[in-house]
Amino acid sequence: MRGRPRKTIVNATGNTDNILSTIVQAKHGHWVDDGVHFYDYLINQPKPGHINIPYIRDIPAVQAQMAHYSKDHVLELSRKHRKALSNVDGFITMTDMFAEKIKEFYGLDVPYRKFRNYPSWRENRHSKVREIVYIDNSGSLPLGFKEHLFFLHKITINSKIPTVFVSKKFHDFAKGMVRDYHLKVRTLPMRKYKYNSKFGILMDTRGFGQCEEAMPRKLLIYLMCEMGVLVDSPWKESINYMNSVNLNPLVYENSSVLASKLSKFKFGSWRGRYFSMENRIPDLKEALISLKEEVR
Repeated sequence: MRGRPRKTIVNATGNTDNILSTIVQAKHGHWVDDGVHFYDYLINQPKPGHINIPYIRDIPAVQAQMAHYSKDHVLELSRKHRKALSNVDGFITMTDMFAEKIKEFYGLDVPYRKFRNYPSWRENRHSKVREIVYIDNSGSLPLGFKEHLFFLHKITINSKIPTVFVSKKFHDFAKGMVRDYHLKVRTLPMRKYKYNSKFGILMDTRGFGQCEEAMPRKLLIYLMCEMGVLVDSPWKESINYMNSVNLNPLVYENSSVLASKLSKFKFGSWRGRYFSMENRIPDLKEALISLKEEVR
């Protein structure tokens, strides 16, 4: 049982919902309330005398290894973040499978709760365009672009439905690849995309080792924008999540299967606002309260 510092909010501005949302979405700020300290574990450190509950969205050492960084660099990241987590009382992450990987990788024996990295609500009332979009949120390296773009090209050829590759930071790179390989894929920078595609896709074109346990933010964007979701079969936790909220994704194994299923598939209907941060933030508050009561 920890001490109970006075109720306060630190290193952030705005109301509680905004502070909690910013920590999850942007890794910025930290929040203290009734002895609980909530923060992103890559940006802030545990606070002595508090119940420390970090948000864990990724494991940098694993990502560095996949990007073929040096062994020394990977080991240094592992040591650094293992040390940062040595004094936590619990954590919050996206899926059960990823939580178990976190516990195994960092040697943690603490409880956890789930909360997804939901997007902020955006009005999306314009009519849908019959196209398939892939939204790339890469922040450091354009990994897997060639495989993704070639797969989208195959989908266009097989299904006759246009495909769009939207990138936050690497649009020029993707555009150059489409030009060089004569691919039938449209590319757009994120700032010009209108979020009005009829379908959104999750791909596993490189045997991505983490897709089974992952909950990518692009999936939640697709759902918030009420797009039909096309998902490669290895994305198990993402498929489980959609099933748990009574959604019907089109699960495929290759581009030919996807094309043959898509013409007759019924996705159903849902309220996109449900998948916005503004509507789901009470879940995060409940998770923090639940963890606090468990570890006290």
